[in-house]
Amino acid sequence: MQITSGLPEGFNAGAYDMIVVGAGYAGAVCARRLAETIGYRVAVLERRSHIAGNAYDCADEAGILVHEYGPHIYHTFNERVHNFLSRFTKWTDYQHKVLANINGTLMPVPFNHASLKLAFGDERGEELYQKLVETFGKDVKVPIMELCKKNDPDLAEVADYVYENVFLHYTMKQWGQTPDQIDPSITGRVPVFVGDDDRYFPQAPFQGMPQDGYTALFEHMLDHDLIDVFCDVDARDLFEIDETTVKIDGKVYTAATVGTVLPGVTRRSCIELLKDWGYEVVEGKIAIADIMAAAREGKLEEVFGTGTAAVVSPVKELVWKGEHAYIGDGNIGPVTQKLYDTMTGMQWGKISDTKGWIVPVEKKY
Repeated sequence: MQITSGLPEGFNAGAYDMIVVGAGYAGAVCARRLAETIGYRVAVLERRSHIAGNAYDCADEAGILVHEYGPHIYHTFNERVHNFLSRFTKWTDYQHKVLANINGTLMPVPFNHASLKLAFGDERGEELYQKLVETFGKDVKVPIMELCKKNDPDLAEVADYVYENVFLHYTMKQWGQTPDQIDPSITGRVPVFVGDDDRYFPQAPFQGMPQDGYTALFEHMLDHDLIDVFCDVDARDLFEIDETTVKIDGKVYTAATVGTVLPGVTRRSCIELLKDWGYEVVEGKIAIADIMAAAREGKLEEVFGTGTAAVVSPVKELVWKGEHAYIGDGNIGPVTQKLYDTMTGMQWGKISDTKGWIVPVEKKY
């Protein structure tokens, strides 16, 4: 891995199989997987001066490791995720627990069995807890909105207490807003844990903190011979983006002539014409997953195939793994149409052959 500030002179995006924007969790994981599983050469563009995204940490003047953008506490239920990340760090055995000072009494948050007894007294707290168990089962997180939906006065009492004594004051202090300024769907997500686990992330089997910090984790993840990282680079300076299309340096991408993609004369002719019209054509790997993703985002403008008989044939629809992608509202795209008109126009003598492709055939009979 090479981490560089800014792009080097003569940077060529076409020299990479994939450009990844952002060196946070999503970008770093994608870059690593693309490099080590497919053998892609990957360039990671990060607009900040560092990797690790909002998980970035660094030592302060006293040598204390500080989370620059607020605390990040690792926890997951997914063993596959944990095993992947554990390749790049060792973990400290940290279990996050929170106590809220409510009217002078410290109570576990999220609200749980112990919190209810502290808030409502042993007897009433136990009654409310048993009502929660009967309604939702044990060892589950339940948003207070779900408690309110049951139209049960006991459950509503719990929801109101948690809202008034925990969420209300936290919101005003942390965000400088009152709850009525926040969408009810957000406030309703505040959970109650029906159980005795007093950790902030109850039941999560994998919890802790990276032994050497998050930045070190990301450094190890991005440490691969096929990955280059460029910090202080805003991808928008390289990509031209509008509501319907994404163009990378004005390039048109086509699959390389390997495997089942043959070096046909029509294909080569189309590439030459596109270059004449100012398009930079890149022949390289194209993943159907990326094409479908572009279609979902409204960025896939045109798809066409070439061949001796069909010349240039527009593609109206792609289907992959049961997903349908409809291209150009069923209309022929302007580039596809221009290629077809130019190729057939030369063939039939309707337009000038500026390429010298037409060869007269002398009659022998």
